[in-house]
Amino acid sequence: MSKFLIDSDGNKVNTKYIGKDMLKRDKVVNGLFKDAEKLHGQLIKTKEKMLIKIDEYLESVADQYSVEWKGNTALLNFSAKRKVEITISDRISFSEKLNIAKELIDRCIEKWSKDASDKLKPIIDKAFSTDRKSKVDVKQILKLRTLKYKDAEWEEAMKLINEAITIEYSKRYVKFYDKDKEGKWKALVLNFSAI
Repeated sequence: MSKFLIDSDGNKVNTKYIGKDMLKRDKVVNGLFKDAEKLHGQLIKTKEKMLIKIDEYLESVADQYSVEWKGNTALLNFSAKRKVEITISDRISFSEKLNIAKELIDRCIEKWSKDASDKLKPIIDKAFSTDRKSKVDVKQILKLRTLKYKDAEWEEAMKLINEAITIEYSKRYVKFYDKDKEGKWKALVLNFSAI
């Protein structure tokens, strides 16, 4: 054992000044963490291997029809009792053009409110409200694009929203399911904390 341990403030502390219980706990925690890191590495490698197998299979199917594979899917075994689901989720954010779109939308509301009810303003305010991290609700913003108004500023605002969309990254998820005796899908849990 090292003669020194680093405390929470980053100071070196001689082990002769640390209680036996604390030294024992430190050893247990570090040992468990080492095991968890090893398991984490194995999970990463296993997921990578699985994604390669999935990609190879889906690409071979798509190649038969001279197309490129895209999108989410579910693969079933022959008995239809086991399923592997592959989903892709995009992390979307918006560029500065979203602020310009909001300004144009506000102009539209001001213009329209002279002749119309105030029902649209809360919808717009909700769409552009931010959470604790100053992030807008992507779904609410994208929902605005479904509203069709014959107004040049509104149409320009919707165009700006489309241009403001930025996909930060895409993440692929792989989930495994087994059918139970009643025929209901039951997830094979790979989340360590949920087991």
